[in-house]
Amino acid sequence: MAISDEGPRSWCERARAYIKPALPEAESEDALSLPQDEQPVLRNLGNGLLVAYLVDVGGQFRYIQAGHLREAGWSADQLHVHAVENLRAFARENLKLVDYGGTYAVILDGNFEASLLVVDDFWDRIATRQAGPDIAVALPARDVLAFCPAGSSEGLAGLQAIVDRVFPGGDHPISDRLFRRVGTFWTPLDV
Repeated sequence: MAISDEGPRSWCERARAYIKPALPEAESEDALSLPQDEQPVLRNLGNGLLVAYLVDVGGQFRYIQAGHLREAGWSADQLHVHAVENLRAFARENLKLVDYGGTYAVILDGNFEASLLVVDDFWDRIATRQAGPDIAVALPARDVLAFCPAGSSEGLAGLQAIVDRVFPGGDHPISDRLFRRVGTFWTPLDV
């Protein structure tokens, strides 16, 4: 289904937040330059991660581009809030947690597990019941998200083992770092 079949407002309404790695400076300088309207809408989280916005068009995903926002009359902030809420609603229907002795794996759909990083409601209401308020996560690829109490040396070793096993050869690699939740911000964690 093309954007012209539905219209940009419909696309923006259906978008889900999607975590991606930020390109290192050297790579981003050599990146392909696109016209402004064709550039994907991205939110920099300031920790080596970006949020993009995807729409499922049946068997593939399409990025929300700046032109879609302009045509829909939406701001990037409106899109972000709406896309995070769409991801939260999707997770509410499909999420499973698996406990591996105090390290928890998140199972969703094979595409948006790591993206749950931006759904504060998940961390505030679900993850804290399992791991407490001080949480560490691994998100080595889009389909892998695991967390544990940040103070658990055994849990952190388990998260690092997941990263070592998955990154960089996993499906859509994201990060070889662990992250710790500080308020609603995720900061890289040195272990």
